[in-house]
Amino acid sequence: MEKFSICLHGLGGQGLKSMIQDILAPLILEAGLEVQAFPFFGGERRGAPVSGYLRCGEKKITTHSFISNPNMVVIFDHERISVTKALEGLKPGAVALINTVFPNQFLGLTRDWQIYTLNARAISLAHGIGSPEDPYMIINSAMAGAVLKLLEPIFKSQLSDKTIEAVLNNVLPQKILENYAALLEGRKTVVKLMAGASAMWQWLLKGRTFPYLTQPDEHCTKCNLCYLFCPKRAIETTAGGAYIIDEEKCNYCGICVTLCPLRAIAMVT
Repeated sequence: MEKFSICLHGLGGQGLKSMIQDILAPLILEAGLEVQAFPFFGGERRGAPVSGYLRCGEKKITTHSFISNPNMVVIFDHERISVTKALEGLKPGAVALINTVFPNQFLGLTRDWQIYTLNARAISLAHGIGSPEDPYMIINSAMAGAVLKLLEPIFKSQLSDKTIEAVLNNVLPQKILENYAALLEGRKTVVKLMAGASAMWQWLLKGRTFPYLTQPDEHCTKCNLCYLFCPKRAIETTAGGAYIIDEEKCNYCGICVTLCPLRAIAMVT
């Protein structure tokens, strides 16, 4: 393996810069490869587009230009970053890693590329990293874990959990254990989408037919918007104050998904 290149696309606040320079670069060095990593961004503000470029290989890297035809593309936020534009130049059969709640929507891309997904936002929240109210919350540890998993075939030596923890101890100012746990979970839960896998996804989702709505999760603030605007009165409240969707009444119009300010309800299509 002469050289492997990655283009990354994220938003300010999500931790892309620190991921490639402070987490991935030292860990790739520990895996026995040379590495080069640098970010590119315009205004330094939360939510502004941020790009990252990473090269690794067995030989010293002397190229310092942007990467136009990468071996892998990483997308931190497919709702606010154009997936089509991010995939421009990606080699046929190459790898794309996408942070998403809805993997099924990217099945069409498997005709041209190897598509991998994970829910980095949910992983980060589960480990106490970031806030559900933050639209640009940091997700870099979970994403780093997924990238490391996909890079394992080219590593000269495999990374131990102890090595990962030691690197994070050196670079993170706080929440080291939380980020370590998120990284390991990202490495463990990243999955590859298989072409023509609709039937498999339906089986994994307990035989449900598409589309269907997920029940309001822990992000629900009980703002009452879904309840007030549901045209079929399919939103109900329990004695404990929780909101639930009556699947017999629901017509899958998607109004509740659109109105929910914290994405506590999602539609799987």
